[in-house]
Amino acid sequence: MNRVGIFLSTCLFSLAASSAIERKPIFLAPRSARKAEEDASSSLATRRIEEDSLHSEIPDVDFTLDIDPNSDGSSQVCSTGCEGDYSEITAAMENLWEEEEMEYEFFFLVKGNYAVGAGVIYDNYVDDMEAMLSENPQVHTLILVDVPGSGNDEVALLGSKLVYENKLSTCVPSNGHVASGGTDLFVSGYNRYATEGARIGIHSWAMGDDMIGSDLPKKHPQHDPYEEFFQEVCIPNTFYWDTLSHGLPMHYITEDEINTNFPYMRDCNDMCDYETSQLIGEEFTSTWEPTDVYDDDYSGCASVSAWSAIAPIFATSIFLFLAQF
Repeated sequence: MNRVGIFLSTCLFSLAASSAIERKPIFLAPRSARKAEEDASSSLATRRIEEDSLHSEIPDVDFTLDIDPNSDGSSQVCSTGCEGDYSEITAAMENLWEEEEMEYEFFFLVKGNYAVGAGVIYDNYVDDMEAMLSENPQVHTLILVDVPGSGNDEVALLGSKLVYENKLSTCVPSNGHVASGGTDLFVSGYNRYATEGARIGIHSWAMGDDMIGSDLPKKHPQHDPYEEFFQEVCIPNTFYWDTLSHGLPMHYITEDEINTNFPYMRDCNDMCDYETSQLIGEEFTSTWEPTDVYDDDYSGCASVSAWSAIAPIFATSIFLFLAQF
């Protein structure tokens, strides 16, 4: 084989090897965060799992609501919360983790005018959200039982915007838990209600170990999709910077914080209460657009992390080629 052939073969090998590179870890809330005995104001280290730790099948479970599942509108949820018996859902999720160290990918269960959501938001999220909305046009409220985070932030933002656009209300029950991308889903509700006792976690996003949002300067373009998302779902720009201020450890919002800093977590007046300046912020200028095909890495920004993974292999290819001379 001539030297050009050797070079081309080596490059093809490099590309094949790069496609097999392990994807970035997914940062989720720790399983202990769901337990009531945890201090509600504590900051807990995030938990790392890999993509092959996600289970795509919907568990065979049921739930009951304390409110009439066929009631119209979300007014009842906004006055009493979304209490019910969700023990089969949480037990299935805990058992899957204890027995196989796996998490369910985000799934829906529908009863009457209410849909329950649980699991890790991932690649199928937009398609599943669109299917749920299409097949259940009567649903007006999404109850979030346990959504510990997301493994694909671009998909998470696009899917959660559908919640607001379709005027779905969101509610977390008193024993419910949302964190990270799950919290983004919660605040995307057209009306939102955090039942007292609900666990709501916020922290900085991360692209694996390569990039952490809280480490970037304020005008870095990687902030744009998140700022744009909160603007479009009527959440003040300051909330995004509040989430980043905690870094990677998961901070659980206290009841006092809801009453003072985050009143929009109990907002049921069917309208956006914030001026454009509050939603956009003084320094926000977005140049971000979603990709046509969802990238494998966080936020659709595969260029940084993907090149950092491929570069060593490509450099080896060049070295082997030059060594032939």
